[in-house]
Amino acid sequence: MSDFSSNCLGADPFGGIQMNRSKKPTFSNFKSRKAELSLLDLYSGCGGMSTGLCLGAKVAGVMLVTASILHQSTLLISKWAVDFNEAACQSLKLNHPEVQVRNEKVDDFLALLKEWSNLCEQYASCTSKSCKGDVDVICGGPPCQGISGFNRFRNFDAPLDDERNHQIAVFMDTVQFLKPKYVLMENVVDILKFAKATLGRYALSRLIEMNYQARLGIMAASCYGLPQFRLRVFLWGCHPNEKLPQFPLPSHEAITKGGAPVEFERNLVGYDEGKPRMLEKALVLEDILSDLPPITNTEEREEMPYMKDPQTDFQRFIRRPKFR
Repeated sequence: MSDFSSNCLGADPFGGIQMNRSKKPTFSNFKSRKAELSLLDLYSGCGGMSTGLCLGAKVAGVMLVTASILHQSTLLISKWAVDFNEAACQSLKLNHPEVQVRNEKVDDFLALLKEWSNLCEQYASCTSKSCKGDVDVICGGPPCQGISGFNRFRNFDAPLDDERNHQIAVFMDTVQFLKPKYVLMENVVDILKFAKATLGRYALSRLIEMNYQARLGIMAASCYGLPQFRLRVFLWGCHPNEKLPQFPLPSHEAITKGGAPVEFERNLVGYDEGKPRMLEKALVLEDILSDLPPITNTEEREEMPYMKDPQTDFQRFIRRPKFR
């Protein structure tokens, strides 16, 4: 992600993204002052977001590790993630045994951090230290069920009264407490549609209030090599002393289904019209599933061997051990 723009969004809080860039992005400039960055994954699910960030950071030459918070070491290589779903936590542990996974509500996790900090301040002779400032990156996608257009019972009058929507406030409270260098929050595009974009504006205003640089972008999964359109909203936050990363430009053609809200079309991440670009062909389900064995209605096996060699780049990638 080259040629960073480190502007802080002010009077026009949704205009910070430079949406039409003709130069294909690189990762060479996405480097902090530290060689190793610690990461906390909130609402982690099975760890997809932090896994992707760590893979991208590896390309950038930055060691990004899913972070521990309460340990004493200078470089925090212990690993933490937080999610309330027990099955998701078990999946994360299975695929990333090095990660310390906390199966609890983020609200309770934040309360624990605050209590730990209070104890450290109360007992000055304690050899441990407060957790503030130990986390370099916080990422997460707070629950979307209270926002999604599929929910017929959304609270338009007071969106934050819904406990699920309130997790956006909890996410930002955690950022305010831990003060990471970078913040990345993801949610469905309805965050910019529901209740006049109240929740999207709230999240962005919280970052600005905390003196973070901020950038809002709307990206389609199909533009980055997935066989589904799936528009998502991403919110970058960055400490004033760090470089605010650009969003990566599309790498694949897309089969378009729907679009961004008219008010936020300028926040779509894309290229200038008429500018040259080299895009890979759009992926379809066959590119992902064609190497899988057939499954009958009477199949009882939980694991099955592949019946053929990988047929596509995606299949070759996904079969690599630990995504190396």
